Amino acid sequence: MIKHKNNISILVVDDDRNNLNFLFKTLEELKFKIFIAENGKNALRLARQVNPDIILLDVMMPDINGFEVCRRLKVDPETAQIPIVFMTGMTETVDKLKGFDAGGADYITKPFDCDELAARLVTHLNIQRLQKEIRQERDRFRRLSEAASEGIVIYDREYITEANRAAENITGYSITELAGRNIFDLFQPESHDLIRDKMRSRSEQAYEVRGMKKDGGAVVLKIREKTMPYQGNEISILTIDDISHKKALEQENKELHLSLMQAGRFGDMIGISPAMKKVYENITRASESDETVILTGETGTGKELAARMIFKKSMRHKQAFITANCASVPESLFESQFFGYRKGAFTGADNDMPGFFDRADGGTLFIDEIGELKPVMQAKLLRVLENGEYMPVGSSDIRVADVRIIAATNRDIREMLDNGDMRADFFHRLNVIGITLPPLRQRKLDIPLLAEHFLTSESLTGKNKSGGAHPAISEKVLRQLHSYTWPGNVRELFNVLRRYRTNGKLNPESFLSAAVETEDIPFPDEELSLGRAVKVFEQYYIKRILDRCEGKKKQAAEVLEVNRRTLYNKLKADGK
Repeated sequence: MIKHKNNISILVVDDDRNNLNFLFKTLEELKFKIFIAENGKNALRLARQVNPDIILLDVMMPDINGFEVCRRLKVDPETAQIPIVFMTGMTETVDKLKGFDAGGADYITKPFDCDELAARLVTHLNIQRLQKEIRQERDRFRRLSEAASEGIVIYDREYITEANRAAENITGYSITELAGRNIFDLFQPESHDLIRDKMRSRSEQAYEVRGMKKDGGAVVLKIREKTMPYQGNEISILTIDDISHKKALEQENKELHLSLMQAGRFGDMIGISPAMKKVYENITRASESDETVILTGETGTGKELAARMIFKKSMRHKQAFITANCASVPESLFESQFFGYRKGAFTGADNDMPGFFDRADGGTLFIDEIGELKPVMQAKLLRVLENGEYMPVGSSDIRVADVRIIAATNRDIREMLDNGDMRADFFHRLNVIGITLPPLRQRKLDIPLLAEHFLTSESLTGKNKSGGAHPAISEKVLRQLHSYTWPGNVRELFNVLRRYRTNGKLNPESFLSAAVETEDIPFPDEELSLGRAVKVFEQYYIKRILDRCEGKKKQAAEVLEVNRRTLYNKLKADGK
């Protein structure tokens, strides 16, 4: 039964003032909110202006008759859903059918019976409420289904009734073309018997079949079926996932293991060390799924390069790759930058502006330096990570993100968790797949390959003006490169080679930053015992490594190949 009638509005349209007075008094006693129009023209204007819950519409009016008013209201998206009850003195069935043809929901015959009028109004208001709930449920299904990367197809007795955008992309049929189509049109004939057997057994386990696109092309599909109640009926829901790329990737991975030792390359990444081979394998596994990834490693180890490799080998490789650097996003602008904003949301918001999630829709969002986010910002991002929902600033509409997240940080996550700088639930939601990029000092076997690549790369050298081959790296330079600890990792190697390359040659004699040079060591004037001299040098060298590691004691301990407690004790003994 309808409650809170004083919140329900009714537009009464009649050119007879006596009828208007009667209806106004009757409906007012029933606690409805009433609007009055004395002709068709005013009715059309008021209907758009106040958007009533129901309209009582007289048929015979001097300017525009009720049937025509009804037709115009039903073709207007703003008023099409409003139920219209005709008021008429006509008793012929053919005349009443005209009202239904025009889009009317019901009619009531003059003179009115108050109880009948109230009953019909309540009935149609309840029907309207139920229809609204169904539309909202369908809209919610649509939003949720669009967030899924798998295709979702709902069918009844082998005929499709609903499908999401991903199903459209996988099959090549538009959503409109899918509606009413036989479910078996989506599969190769040789797969039909298997699918029917699975349907009869109601197995919910995923299995692989041969699919057929609209253009006749073959695809490999992983499908799963589930039966569930929906709007009072039992329906079948089929999820379909195009794994053709995955199958091709599996073959590529087999070939990769054979070629790594020879080529020393994995896409744009370079290295043949065991540490890098492990990274390649982890990237390959990450690219085969759509789960969230977190990349950890020191500055300059190539986290963004790894993120792009995961993206290039993933199912989303044809969509957008958007980078968001948390270090450059102030807390006050976090929501507007990540979730976007609507016109008028704040001073200066002159237009709608998409956020990172809007721009990455369907693709991958790389969130770099995730460790720079404060816990309050982490909490806002956590909601999107958990259920895919976010709300642009200045909007009340919830959006659902179809985005694959890859995050990266150079900070010590365990230390951040211990200090409360990172929420545990936020970290665990990010850490579905974790990949650590090794520092260069742990993969020195790769230095010759990296150096050769950088020296012949146009990003470093530009075009060789002489048109000849680039000079080889001398053994002396390679020894210097190998002896250095590389606190800045691969990025520092690149900059060192760029800095010291002059006139097409790398000058070993000027390569002072690549190794500890004896002339830089402050020898004391007085004579010291050997033990004391060793301590002086040790203090100097620890300070130098700490400076290069920007004061990060954990990183300095790794460079010095001592544990942190040993380093702390030595610093304490030195008074630091």
